[in-house]
Amino acid sequence: MRINQKEIEIILSLYPIAKTRHVELQEVLVKTQSAELKAEIMEKDDFYTKVIKTVDEWTNCLTQEELILIDYRYFRGYNYQIIANETNYSNHSSVLKIIKKIIKKIERNSY
Repeated sequence: MRINQKEIEIILSLYPIAKTRHVELQEVLVKTQSAELKAEIMEKDDFYTKVIKTVDEWTNCLTQEELILIDYRYFRGYNYQIIANETNYSNHSSVLKIIKKIIKKIERNSY
């Protein structure tokens, strides 16, 4: 089943949260004695691990410039104007168009 552009954007936005929660859950897992509680933690961590692996796979097909734009927009939450200022693009609409192309590229390469 193909994943659409909106879903890609949502998953990209979840990536920094997933990385943080994954580390936190791994730390709790090490300290937990109960097998039942460990199973619950691992089940929760599966979701975050899937998000991380998915985004890592997507970003493998991107150029360094594309990665920077994805990082600024989805991982750091910068708006288009701030990204334009940081990356020396002429305006926010230039950044918006490029990011849309990147999302389409991810969509084409995802399966």
